[in-house]
Amino acid sequence: SIEIYSYGIMMSPYVYVGLTDTLLHTIDEGVIYSHIARTFSAAMGFSYRSILSKNRRQPLTFCRQMIVSVLRDYHKFTYTSIGSHMRRDHSTILNRYAKHALDYETNGVYRRQYDNILKQIL
Repeated sequence: SIEIYSYGIMMSPYVYVGLTDTLLHTIDEGVIYSHIARTFSAAMGFSYRSILSKNRRQPLTFCRQMIVSVLRDYHKFTYTSIGSHMRRDHSTILNRYAKHALDYETNGVYRRQYDNILKQIL
């Protein structure tokens, strides 16, 4: 798919389109994490810093697990990657992800709150 001409290298349009799509649509994970975490924390009345804290109050843990779910389901972050952004171990993130699924299924208030905030992001 690469042809050499006397004036340089010419790439096939198909190869070129593939390269530009990849380059133009690459967004840093940190930017995505920051946007999601700031949106959820603000909507739930927490500071962005509190997301990274060791506080285990239930509303804050709900906020964290919602963030984990969005990053995992919509942005395909790995558990390890989410953990590094949230300053948690990957097993903690895995636990939060499983807890989100359970709370979403069984807790109507949690589900409505998650769905409303998710609408702001998507």
